[in-house]
Amino acid sequence: MPFSACASDVPLVSDGPRTLLAVSEKWINEFIEWDPDRFCSINKILLSKETLWKPDLYIYERIEDEDNSPVVPFYSLKYNGEIKVSFPLRIVSSCNLNVYKFPFDIQRCNLTFGSYIHSVQDIIMVTNASATEVFNASLKLFVSKGDWGLKNIIVRPRTVVSGNVKYSAIYYEITLQRMAIFYIITLIVPAYVLVILDIFNVNNRALEEQVLETKRKPERDKEDSMEVQMLKMLLLQVKKIHKNIVDSEAMNEVKTEWHAAAIVVDRLILIIYLCIVVILFIYVIIIWYT
Repeated sequence: MPFSACASDVPLVSDGPRTLLAVSEKWINEFIEWDPDRFCSINKILLSKETLWKPDLYIYERIEDEDNSPVVPFYSLKYNGEIKVSFPLRIVSSCNLNVYKFPFDIQRCNLTFGSYIHSVQDIIMVTNASATEVFNASLKLFVSKGDWGLKNIIVRPRTVVSGNVKYSAIYYEITLQRMAIFYIITLIVPAYVLVILDIFNVNNRALEEQVLETKRKPERDKEDSMEVQMLKMLLLQVKKIHKNIVDSEAMNEVKTEWHAAAIVVDRLILIIYLCIVVILFIYVIIIWYT
């Protein structure tokens, strides 16, 4: 004989795939009923869960077998055979993450509740509340570590087919948005500060090299003048010294030309680097606002 089970699941605490849910489950047992007028107007009682049949509730995306959820040992039984139980459920589930727009990404994680043993001929899963009601209740209770925000929840029935057997299930699509401000403060801002310091460091090195080059010039000139005075006393070596001076000046001119070319290339690379940093910063700001 078929049974009808209802489930309403509200996420309380979420840390990525780790979620604490408040599950409310209700079903009808057609073999239990009584007349409240004949039993002192008692229309509801509490019974131990070991005394009653309970539909098996399975989460298809669950990846951890260990159940550390608090145990609720009692069911609520009404006179018409309606059984209701509410309990917290802590799960670790799988979720495909798309981090292309990190840290401005929006992730969609699924939770599918259904029976693992009983087919659609035995149990039909229906939701206790609409998607709007579930979302509004979740917003009031949703708690995270500050790096995720709840954006939307979609609830719809679903039929899971395994082999030739169909199983009734309830499908929840939970949309989470990463709180970008946390990563901007701890990751992006320090990265840009390091980039700016690196740019200033490059400029300081170039200035230091120019200062050192300026200091070396007078020393070289002074040395050359002393050599010229000594060479005046050595007439036999005038031609040789003159040749050495000509060769030295030619070499200095070549070095000066290469130094100027190196400075131009260095400034060009610095300008390109700054343009790339500015473009990336503008791109990050545009994604953040959109």
